[in-house]
Amino acid sequence: EGALAVAERVREGVEAIRALDIAGDTVVGTVSVGASSYPAHATSALRLLESADAAMYRAKRAGKNRVISA
Repeated sequence: EGALAVAERVREGVEAIRALDIAGDTVVGTVSVGASSYPAHATSALRLLESADAAMYRAKRAGKNRVISA
């Protein structure tokens, strides 16, 4: 739960960033995050990264700009 809360704050922070592109149009940042925890989602460092990576791709497929737990 702690990792998800931090990831959501990061996502909100990125979304709050406003920049101008070369044409002067406002661009909003987005981020898709996959979170996993030891030992709930994996028992090794490699599996932990793999499960977070898989969750991140699920977030992207679900519409991007979101946080999903493994």
